[in-house]
Amino acid sequence: MQQRVRGSVEDRYPADPAALLMELERERDMRRHEASDAAISRRAAELGGNGFESDGYLIRPAATVRKILDEANAQHNCAAGFIDKYASDQTDLWLMRKVSDPDEPLVTVEVRGGTVRQAFQSHNRQVTAAQCRFLSDWCEAVGYRMPTGGRMRAGSVARDE
Repeated sequence: MQQRVRGSVEDRYPADPAALLMELERERDMRRHEASDAAISRRAAELGGNGFESDGYLIRPAATVRKILDEANAQHNCAAGFIDKYASDQTDLWLMRKVSDPDEPLVTVEVRGGTVRQAFQSHNRQVTAAQCRFLSDWCEAVGYRMPTGGRMRAGSVARDE
């Protein structure tokens, strides 16, 4: 496995053992969920028409297991725990970004049954008022519902940053 992740097996002492361990754990997670990857790609293609861009933000469906694992790692959230549910049509995972930095994680959104169930910034921080307005506009455009009062599960909307 080291050869696949890092290259030569001759490198007996990695420069950063913690980084190697993280790479190996991510590879293990990918293997565990590889059966879900094709289903997730199919789901993302189906949901792609509900992507949205407005007010400097964009939102798109998570397209691969790797994207979900990367999101969970970068955001320090539980998105990886939804991989199998997303693959089996039980929930939808959306990735919200700034248009100016479309690859940088900003908000992870879970939609179930046409209703936003969760929308959090990194470390499960509440979305800002501007992010909440964007999510409301997106929901209105694609026919989803926001939680009553615009609240994303326990807690209130953070002030604009």
